[in-house]
Amino acid sequence: MSVGDVRIEALDALAGAVSCHAALEQVDHLKQCLIQIQQLLPKIPDLPAKNRQAWEQWLKDATNAIKDPGDAKP
Repeated sequence: MSVGDVRIEALDALAGAVSCHAALEQVDHLKQCLIQIQQLLPKIPDLPAKNRQAWEQWLKDATNAIKDPGDAKP
């Protein structure tokens, strides 16, 4: 397993943690995970452009949802 693979798995794990913290309404922990994802993305140079764009969009959407949580709930 390469370093890039470990970092991609870390992204997946952090995204899972974001979901858990959101479900538990642990906003501070959720924000910390989003920061970690934001810091990790540039450290994965071999991430395909399409995947990188998807992660960046997901990060943007998740960050916006916690800034205005009223829009995130039906």
